[in-house]
This record gives sequence, structure tokens and C-alpha cells, in this order.
Amino acid sequence: MNRLNKNKKWKIMIVDDEREVHKVTRFVLDDYSFMGKQPELISAYSEAEARKLIRKHEDTALILLDIVMEEENSGLKFVRFVRDKLKNYFVRLILRTAYPGQAPEEEVIFKYEINDYKDKTELTDKKFITSVTAALRSYSDLLTIDSYRKNLEDKVKERTSELEKKNRELSALNKELERLSTTDALTGVFNRRHFNNVIDTEIKRALRYNHYLSLIIFDIDHFKVINDNYGHTAGDNVLINITALVKKNIRESDLFARWGGEEFIVLMPEININEAEIAAEKLREIISGFRFHEAGYVTSSFGVTQFQKTDDCKSFIKRADDALYNAKSSGRNTVMAGPP
Repeated sequence: MNRLNKNKKWKIMIVDDEREVHKVTRFVLDDYSFMGKQPELISAYSEAEARKLIRKHEDTALILLDIVMEEENSGLKFVRFVRDKLKNYFVRLILRTAYPGQAPEEEVIFKYEINDYKDKTELTDKKFITSVTAALRSYSDLLTIDSYRKNLEDKVKERTSELEKKNRELSALNKELERLSTTDALTGVFNRRHFNNVIDTEIKRALRYNHYLSLIIFDIDHFKVINDNYGHTAGDNVLINITALVKKNIRESDLFARWGGEEFIVLMPEININEAEIAAEKLREIISGFRFHEAGYVTSSFGVTQFQKTDDCKSFIKRADDALYNAKSSGRNTVMAGPP
């Protein structure tokens, strides 16, 4: 609800069980004006009626409230209803009574932000107008402060939303940068840099838990001939299709990377050399049985080895690379295993 509506009048609710009080109050405030706005007077003759009206007129600026109505504490019960039940902390409250000795305790006045306490004999006194003016000024100030607070909150939310959006964009960019830094641009599999980062971790894990760790290195036979005869685009398509075939036929736990050019590498945790050799033979058969669009049928050669406790990263990879060299020297399109 927009309480700051400059076109509205000041809503002032008179809550009193004496009709004469309503009449006199209306007479006193008939030509009253504050900040260029006149009052709109609303009458309630009981606490029950006041409860209904305050729900309907939430933007009431001031309540002139009789303390004693249906019950001796009807006024204070209504104050509690407004502040505690409706959580309306804006409306100003001026308590009025014909029994000055029944003034509320100071603790109640502070707790419920009661702005003033008047004897009904002061209805036509200038002090009454002064109290009304002070209450309306207080109400106006509260609305101004609240409007400023809400404006700040909106700006903070807007800035927070912008910051969250920027953070999401930054996170996405960082993920993309990470992807680009760890994957091969042509084939989409991991690159050599990422493989080198991971193999050290896998070697340490294999040593700690005494697990098997095997390695497959393979390359495409006569790849230069494919490029020379069919063009580099055809050669790229062979690389892309072979990586797709291999990815479909290895485990999710295996690390598959492009080692360089037409050479690829597969790190296989918890696999011994015999199992790795079987996996490599399976890949060799799948690749050799696939017909490529431009290049036709293509073969690959494989070198396989198993990690030994005396190995480091370089010796481990070199032994697989030596096995690959033996496979190519033996006529290609074959799998050769290095010593376990």
C-alpha cells in the first residue's frame, strides 16, 4: 500500500462511544489544514467497530481514541490490536478520557508509541490542535523515512540482483575458461595439459591403496596419407569420429585425452595389463571396422602397459610409448603390451 499519496487527505479516526465527542471534534477540525491537506474524519463508536474500520483504512494517520468504552480498558485493547496484531506502527495515537485519573502507565505509552494523552475537556483547547499537528507531522516524517528506506532497499536489491547476475556470468566464464584450458579444441576430449595434471594424482592413489593402474597409447596409422589424399578437413573428421568411438567404449572412470596430433592416451585406474590389453583390442577392432565418410577404413596401433611401483610419470608413459612403437614396427593395426 502506498501511504504517501499527496492527493489524499489526512485520515483521522475518532473512536469514542459519546456522539457529542464526535460532533465537537468534527467542529474543531472543520477548517483545520496541515501541509496543505485537510482531514478526512472517520467515526467509530466502539472498539469492535474501530477494529473493522482500521482494517479498511490502513492508511489512517491519526487515531483519537477514548480509553473507556465497552470496557474500562477498551482503548488500550484497541491499541494492542493495532500495534501487535496489525503491525501498524505508522498510525499516531492520541488517547482521550473523561477520567484523568485513569491515564495509562508510562510503560504502556512507550511500548505502544502513544503520542499524547488528553482530557476531553481539552477538545476545544489550542493544545489539542497542537497535539494533532505534532502527531500528523510525526506520521509524515515516518512515511518519508520509510519511503527512503524502501528506496534504499530497492536499490540494494537491484544492486544485489545485478551483482548476483555478474557473479553467475563470471562463474560461467570461469567454467568456460576451465573447459577451454583442459580440453582439445577439435575433438572436445581432454588435452595433454589436463592429462598431466591428473596422472600424478592417479599414480599417488594407486600407490596408497595398492591398486592397478594401466595406460593405453594409440595413434592413427598413416594419418599423413589421409591428410595428403583427402585433405585436412577429412583428417579432422577422422580424429573427431575416432574420439567419439573411443569415448563410447571406455569407462567413465577412464581418462581419455588427445596426446598430440593423431596420438591419443587412455589412463585406466584399477585395471591390470591383461584387462587393459583386452580393452585396447576392443577399441582397435571398433576403429578398424568403422567406415569414415571421406577416408574410408582407418586403422590404429596401440601400446599398453601397467604401472610399476618403481615408476614415475615419465617412465610409465615411456613404456607405453615404446609398446606403441613396437606395434607400429610390427606392421600397425595391432596391440602390443609393454612389460607389466
